[in-house]
Amino acid sequence: MSTRHRLRWGFTVPAILGMVMALAWTLIGLPGWTGTAKAAPAGKLSAAVTPPVACDKKDSPDKGWIQVFYVYRNGESRFEEMRDTVKRIAWNIDQTFEASAQRFGQGDSRRLRFVQDDNCQIEVTPIGADLPDKLSLGEARGHADNWIKEHLLKDDGGYFGRHKPVYFVDAEGVDGCGLGGGAHAGGLGGGWAGVTFGCWGEQALTHELIHAFGFNHCNGADDQGNDPICRGADQTPRCDDLLAGTVLDCAKDEFAYFHPRPAPGSPLAENPEGNIANSPYLIKNQPAPPVDAQLVGTKGRCLASGGAGKAAAQKECGDDTVWRRTISTDGYFQLELKGTKQCLSSTESGDKAHVLSACDKGDERQHWMMFDAAGPDKEHYKLANRATKEEARIADEAEFKMHFSVGSATTDAEGTEPTSDEPSEQGAEPQSDGTKPASSDAEDDADLAATGGDMGTSLSIAIGALALAVLGGAILMKTRRKRAASSHRAR
Repeated sequence: MSTRHRLRWGFTVPAILGMVMALAWTLIGLPGWTGTAKAAPAGKLSAAVTPPVACDKKDSPDKGWIQVFYVYRNGESRFEEMRDTVKRIAWNIDQTFEASAQRFGQGDSRRLRFVQDDNCQIEVTPIGADLPDKLSLGEARGHADNWIKEHLLKDDGGYFGRHKPVYFVDAEGVDGCGLGGGAHAGGLGGGWAGVTFGCWGEQALTHELIHAFGFNHCNGADDQGNDPICRGADQTPRCDDLLAGTVLDCAKDEFAYFHPRPAPGSPLAENPEGNIANSPYLIKNQPAPPVDAQLVGTKGRCLASGGAGKAAAQKECGDDTVWRRTISTDGYFQLELKGTKQCLSSTESGDKAHVLSACDKGDERQHWMMFDAAGPDKEHYKLANRATKEEARIADEAEFKMHFSVGSATTDAEGTEPTSDEPSEQGAEPQSDGTKPASSDAEDDADLAATGGDMGTSLSIAIGALALAVLGGAILMKTRRKRAASSHRAR
C-alpha cells in the first residue's frame, strides 16, 4: 500500500470509529453521554408518608385556619412515634370534607385550610402540660388553651378568633371520648375539637369539627339517622347509606348545614352563615388529586390482582401492587390497580367475592368506604363495600395500611400544581400562624431540563466525539508524514 493510501486510512479509520462509538453510546444511554439530568424516578412508597393537604401560601384577616396539636402529659410524650398517625388522621378528615362536596355532583371541592409547612404537609405541634392523674377532656383542653395563650397568641389576642385548634390528646386518666364547640358555620369565629387516644379517628373528629362550626347534636332534629352530627342522638334510619356516619349532611334534605351550591330559596341559600360549605376555614378550588398507594395487609404482603377471572390476592409488594384511589362523584372511593383500568369490585360470590373488573364510576360494587384508625397502632384501614354494606375481608385480610407514593403524592393526575384560593405570592414571608409559601418552581425547572435536555446533550457529545476523532486523525496523519519524509531522506 502506498504512503498516500496509508495516510488516508490513518485519518479515516479513527474518524469512523469515533462516530460509531458516539452514536452507539448515545442510543443506549451510557452514563455521561446522555446527560446527568434524568426524569424523576417512580415514587417510592412508604407508611411514613402522608399526602399533602390543600396548599395555602398566604395568610389574610379573612381566612380561618385549622391547627393540629398533640397533647401529652409532661414526661410521657410519644410525639415522634405518633406524629405521622396524627397527620394521617387529619388528612383523612380533609378527604371526608372533599367527598362531602363532590357527592352533590356539581364538581365542587371543599378542603380544610390547615396550618402547614413549606411542602403543604400538616404541621403537628406538641403541647406538654402538667396534667393531673385524673381529669376530663374539657379540662385537658383548658391546659392546651393555656399553652397556646402563652406560646402562640399575638399581641392583639386574635388567635382563637381565626383558628380552630384540633387536640389529639394522648394521656392516661383523661375521661371522655370527644368534645367540640364553636359558632358561625359560614364565617370566622373560632371553635375547637378534641379526642382522647381511644377515640382517635376520622369519624370521631369529623363529628367534633362539626360542633366546632357551631352545630349541636342534630340541632334539635330527630329524623336524620346516622348523620355524623346526629350520631347517638336518634335512631331513625332515614340516612342509612354506608357513608351516612361520615359525610356531612348525609341526607341532603331540609336538615341542611353543608351544601356547596344551595338552590335559590332554600334554607341555606337564605342563611349562608349557616352553611359550613361557605366557611373561610375551607379552601374551595383545589380538588383533591388521586393518591397512589399500596394496600399492605397485617402479614406484610400487598393486595394485588389474582389473575384474569380470579379473586384478588396477596403477594410480595412491588410496582404491580400499586393502587390509585380516587373520590367518585358519590363521595365513595374507587380503587384502580394502577395502569390497568381494572378496579377492585365486590361480586358476592363466595371465594371470588372480590375481583378486578373494568373500571366503571357508576358501578356501586366498585364503591368503597375506608374506615381509618384500625389496629392497635391506629394506622390500618378497613374497607367496606357500597353494594354489600359490609366490611370486606379480601384475600384473608381485613385491615390494610396505605403506603403512599412519595413521588406522586404532591401532584394531581395531570401533574399540575394546585392553585390556592388567593393568587400565590412566590417568596412571601412565613406567616405568623406557621404557614409558609411553598414553591415548586425549581423542581419544575429541573424536571423540564431532565425531559428536554437529554437529546441536546447527546447531540453535543456526539459532535464533540467526532471533532476529537478528526483531531486525532489529523495528528496521526501529520506524524506519519514526518516519518515518511524521514524515511525518504534516509534512502
